[in-house]
Amino acid sequence: MMMTRRGLLGALAVLSGLGGAARAAAGAVTVSVVYDLGGKMDKSFNQSGFQGVLAARRRLGATVHEYEVGVPADRPEVLRRAAAASGDVIVIGASAREAVADVAAAAQPGVRFTMIDAAIVAPNVASILFADHQAAFLAGVLAGHASGTGVAGFIGGAPVPPVLRFLSGFRQGLAHARVGARLVETMLAADAGAGVWDDPFRALLAARRQIDRGADVLFAVCGGSGVGVYQAAADARVLAVGVDSNQNHLFPGTMLTSAVKRVDKAVVHAVNAIGRGTWMPETRVLGLAEDAVGVAIDGHNGALVGDLLPVLEQTRRAIITGRIDIAAPLFPIR
Repeated sequence: MMMTRRGLLGALAVLSGLGGAARAAAGAVTVSVVYDLGGKMDKSFNQSGFQGVLAARRRLGATVHEYEVGVPADRPEVLRRAAAASGDVIVIGASAREAVADVAAAAQPGVRFTMIDAAIVAPNVASILFADHQAAFLAGVLAGHASGTGVAGFIGGAPVPPVLRFLSGFRQGLAHARVGARLVETMLAADAGAGVWDDPFRALLAARRQIDRGADVLFAVCGGSGVGVYQAAADARVLAVGVDSNQNHLFPGTMLTSAVKRVDKAVVHAVNAIGRGTWMPETRVLGLAEDAVGVAIDGHNGALVGDLLPVLEQTRRAIITGRIDIAAPLFPIR
């Protein structure tokens, strides 16, 4: 499928339960949204969630109270304040999973949580996950074709489940596209503590080390820290892959693509379910088949990937139909 400038491979236009129904009145709904570490304007995962908040206000008339977590120790108190402001709390960020599980278990009756990007099995928690590995596989295919050295790099924030799924998918896509390709892997930290997702300089130094080892396509899965990877790639005139949001515009000419997951759509879906009374404590997984993940192609990277669009579309269809089976660690319930 060819993409418009604003599109994604696979269109990424509608999630199940969205579209025209979402634009209908959802009733007066008030929710709290909590952004985990990195801030809501991180140019990546959280910011995609913020776009969902804006859409929920505009399209559904929702009242949304917003909260940001500064350091891990603040999570429980921020979650409790969010729950006090609204009986429905949407939490954006897998790193907050344990805190959400603890606060949800102790919450007053009637308080409900929607966890985006992590799964919690509890009677007052709904979970929305993304098939990160599918988007990453497509990015790996692009990297395999685009690399001149046959060496790609992966820089993750911490080994949390979504990051590991991105890593696994990218590794498999790279190998699928290019026999003998090598992947250099770096995690910025052993756990998802403060500073992992908003330290571009740390990520820049990691990227430079990978470039020195021959990597000429770098995939950054480290939230706001990823800007440092993109800067290092631009400085060295090698390629980078963005994550979560479409980040192609940040460094045009060296951004090969972005592996995107529509956190904004997930937020709108959650608000819509709350407003319509269809919220349920279940886990939903959104992937290529739901047009919820993909790789971004636009005017900023079209010249880099234009010749590969047929390969990408063929690969996308093969994943959806099961002809390409991608292993996914820690999926779906983690």
